[in-house]
Order: sequence, then structure tokens, then C-alpha cells
Amino acid sequence: MTSFDLEAKVLSALKTVFEGQLFHKSLLESPAVFCINEKGSPGRRQFNIVAELRHSSGNGMPSSDYWFINCNDGEIVTADTLRRFLVSLTNFVEQNTRKIFITSRYPFNRAAVRYAFENRIGLARVSPVPVKHKSGLSGDLILGISPLELKNALCNHEFGTRRWPFYGFTSKGKIEHFGSLENYFRREMFNK
Repeated sequence: MTSFDLEAKVLSALKTVFEGQLFHKSLLESPAVFCINEKGSPGRRQFNIVAELRHSSGNGMPSSDYWFINCNDGEIVTADTLRRFLVSLTNFVEQNTRKIFITSRYPFNRAAVRYAFENRIGLARVSPVPVKHKSGLSGDLILGISPLELKNALCNHEFGTRRWPFYGFTSKGKIEHFGSLENYFRREMFNK
């Protein structure tokens, strides 16, 4: 999977989730989603996706949430990488932001996972190769995923023979048990 493939996958999953929420009237209007592309050194590309979601708050007034999604598929993600990501968001109100960092080919190191959990950054890892699901299975439920299995899937250099093509935990520290990027974004949206 290239960085462009990862970007397309993330944007497609966001579009699917947001369109579903518009249909169910959870959102007031179509979210504004835009990308900020940054060129790194040759062969490396890092990008950010920003989404503004407008919805009705408890008092009937519209409010906005901002999702900042950084996808880095050029190197192992360290705690320092996540610190720089947080520093870039210092001008935004904490309560209305979701911070998410997604990778594919390269893992997070263990210090990065700990830092993300402590600083309310969602982490996700998408398999770099397409994974075929066995037919006849009902849904994508990962039965009994443990925190240790999640940490191994996020941190091992080889994605390996994981059961599913996606592993992650939200900015609120909730493990995604349904094994897809779309379900991850749904869980992120509804975990206040």
C-alpha cells in the first residue's frame, strides 16, 4: 500500500461514515473535509486530513467538532512524532477535537502507543496488503481481542497473520472490535 492508497482509503471510509450519519440526521450538514499535503524527504509523504463536523448540541444550538487525522506511511511512528503532531494542534480547543494517527506499512513503537493513550490520540493501523475475508462469517466481529493483541498488531514491524486488516483504539481509548476503518470512525464519532 502506498501513501496515496492509504489517503484514499481513509477519505473513502470518512465519506461512507459521514454520509450514513447525514442520512440518520446525526449531522446537520455534510462535513467539510480537506487535506493538507506535506512533502517529506524523497520517497516519503505525510499528510493531514481535517474534518469539521456540525451537529446539534444538547441545547439545540449547532456545534462543531474537528477531526485531525495524520497518516504517516514513511517510517516507524515514535512518541516524538506524536508530540510534533500535538504541537501542531495547540491553537484548537481540546474538547472539540479528535486527534487520530494512522499508519500502514510501518508500526508504532511501544513508547508511541503509551504516549497516544496518555494524550488522547487515537491510533490505527491498516494492513498494507488486501486481506480476504472468509465467506460465511457473520460480520467483522473480532471475538475477544485483547489489549496485548492490539498492541502487538500496532507495534510489530510485520503486520503478520493478523485476523483482520485493521486494528486501532480511539482518541477516548476504546478498542475497535469490528475490524474496519469505517467502524473505527463510527466508534470515534459516538464516543464522547
